Amino acid sequence: DDRCGAVGARGEAVEPGGGVEGGRVVLRSCEDSAGRIGVEKVVTVGERLDPNVHDAVQQAESAEHPAGTVLAEVVPGYKLGDRLIRAALVVVSRAPSGS
Repeated sequence: DDRCGAVGARGEAVEPGGGVEGGRVVLRSCEDSAGRIGVEKVVTVGERLDPNVHDAVQQAESAEHPAGTVLAEVVPGYKLGDRLIRAALVVVSRAPSGS
């Protein structure tokens, strides 16, 4: 058998990648708890860059989107009411070279 022989804390065999689903469950639980106290994600993809809630970390050429449109979210941002907890790190469109 060529598989990795990982062993868990209790000595049982552990399937590689088996903790991924458990991590998703914990993440969903945290997001649910944050939502109950009023924490919400900053809207990003498809929005116009808003320096009050977005931090552009990269630009990408795009003929389909106007310059300054958020194309992708690298790290989500969060707000509590009107107060920004963390700005979203995003990729923003720019006009193609030569235009």
